[in-house]
Amino acid sequence: MKNCIQKYRQENNITIKQIASRLSVSSSLVEAWEIGFEDPNLYQAIILCELFNITIDKLFDRDIETISFESLNDTQKENIYRIYDSFIKMNESED
Repeated sequence: MKNCIQKYRQENNITIKQIASRLSVSSSLVEAWEIGFEDPNLYQAIILCELFNITIDKLFDRDIETISFESLNDTQKENIYRIYDSFIKMNESED
């Protein structure tokens, strides 16, 4: 992720201070993400992706292999549903 946040932030003309304000974190934490000392948590990464209009694999500078949902076992499917439900509840609480 090192340099990805800075790259997408600059491409979108967003300041460190704007990101920090949107995520309710310090500017120094955003700087730490940019230089690779720390990584944002999942919630913060999702918000960054929304701000930059990118997918999470782009933010983490990874190529993610596409996996068919049908190929997953029941436990894996349940985990995905649980994550999805948590994400929906998190977004509803923001509204």
